[in-house]
Amino acid sequence: MFYRLLLLFIIFKLVKMECGEHEFKSANGSCLTPEVSEDSCRPNDCGEYMECNDLNKCQCRQGFFEYLDEEKNQSKCVFPIPLKCDKDVDCGPKAKCANKNFCVCAKGYESKMIADDIWFCEKVLPKCPLGYTECLEKCCAPAGQCVGDKCLCDAGFLPKIYEDKNIVECELMEEVDLGESAGCQQECGPNSKCLEGVCKCDEGFYASLNSSACLPKREVIAELACDQNRDICSGICCPAQSHCLKGNQCVCNPGFQEEFEVKSNTTLCVAVNSSVSELPHLHIECPFGSTPCYSKCCNPTEKCVEEKCQCPLGFKPKFNEKLNSSTCEKCPENYAPCADYCCGPNSRCQQGQCLCTTGFIKVSQLDHSLISCETKNNVANVDYSILEMFEFDNDNKSICLQPSEHCTQECCGQNAYCNENFQCVCTSNDYSEMRSPITKAINCIPQVNMDIMSIYDLKDICLDAKHSCSKLCCGPQAHCNADHECICSHPDHRVHHSAVTKAKSCEPLPMRTNSIYIMLGIVCVILALALLCIKFIYTIKVDRNNI
Repeated sequence: MFYRLLLLFIIFKLVKMECGEHEFKSANGSCLTPEVSEDSCRPNDCGEYMECNDLNKCQCRQGFFEYLDEEKNQSKCVFPIPLKCDKDVDCGPKAKCANKNFCVCAKGYESKMIADDIWFCEKVLPKCPLGYTECLEKCCAPAGQCVGDKCLCDAGFLPKIYEDKNIVECELMEEVDLGESAGCQQECGPNSKCLEGVCKCDEGFYASLNSSACLPKREVIAELACDQNRDICSGICCPAQSHCLKGNQCVCNPGFQEEFEVKSNTTLCVAVNSSVSELPHLHIECPFGSTPCYSKCCNPTEKCVEEKCQCPLGFKPKFNEKLNSSTCEKCPENYAPCADYCCGPNSRCQQGQCLCTTGFIKVSQLDHSLISCETKNNVANVDYSILEMFEFDNDNKSICLQPSEHCTQECCGQNAYCNENFQCVCTSNDYSEMRSPITKAINCIPQVNMDIMSIYDLKDICLDAKHSCSKLCCGPQAHCNADHECICSHPDHRVHHSAVTKAKSCEPLPMRTNSIYIMLGIVCVILALALLCIKFIYTIKVDRNNI
């Protein structure tokens, strides 16, 4: 008996000495399990290329870094593409190594720059259908929501992924849960039958949200609380200002059209013109007497024309940002009324546009609705920009001035267009703006793609101020300073511009010591000659005295 008690005591001590893998030893020697906080993560809780760290937080895997997509307000982990590669694994999971040892994005992906010389491959997504939400690289069904870059279906729905369409559908559950003890020993309810020990709904019937009965689809969808502004359609609730077409597709109502809203990552129905003033997704609240006009409020004297507030003839619009409304101001004296503009001196109104008279050109005005015409000599004080092209007859030069009432094709060049703020902008984020050093016009060039870049591409890139200080354009012995200028690292070097690629490099300054030695030599020769002359004169003088 004594030996049994001794053996049990030894075993008890040994057990207390070591704690389990997820336990810690307290002050009295006992093993405790740490409490798990609500924000703790499990491996499946984190997004793509993420993992749980020791602090139970999601972090990017080794080799990846976190990137915030400001347009979608989403963070994701991306793999930075190196400039050179030897094999496919060097380029990360969404790229491969090309024959010229450059990384290229795989099919279905495109390169995107997020900082100087930092690139990653992003999947090219098709436009999500109406009512669906962008969720990382998928389109999430209306009966689901995007949580942590994953599409999670609402209660009563099960996810079904369609890889070929990049869509995650949320389909109604067909099983009815009768409890673990029940199984199919009890008779299944109406519109259901027992299959493999589980009650399943008959064809055409679906489980209710509490999984207690099998109901027709429309009755189940009604439990989702589709309000009077939304239509029940093919297992989903259509967005506002849309209806169900033939029971399986949501389409916009007459007077509305599909438009992608970046803030919600969702395709919605918005008004096409001013005849439809109900815009629920914009939540525009206008003062009494004002009229909603897309995202602004028109005052009682204005009309909403093509989503813009328009003043009557002889008045010009003035927008008040604080009140989110616009007012109409009468044109100044000596200014001719012209549609939404006031034509100033030396100008006339022709077909709704202010045109300068002969000998005058249009000049920059901060107020777009006031057009000023000046002579060529006064243009020297104008701030050059990207908006309108003018030709001078005498010296045949052209420049672009800022800002005017419209943009011209010459100033909004390749892959650029004129936006509502009278600015030339690129047609896509895949392009970078490049200003012409002569005409000040804007051309949009494709962003750097390392697999197809040539010296001619590099020439255009290095001329662009956005990339002039990158590693591609700021070469050896040079670095980028705080003013985003490429300067030489060594004081005895100077910046050299390549005539072909326009890239900058540093080369040693010409040797100045030789010139110093030459100057010293010349001075010495002059001094020597002077001494010889003095000595010669002195010798002659002494000889005369001796005589």
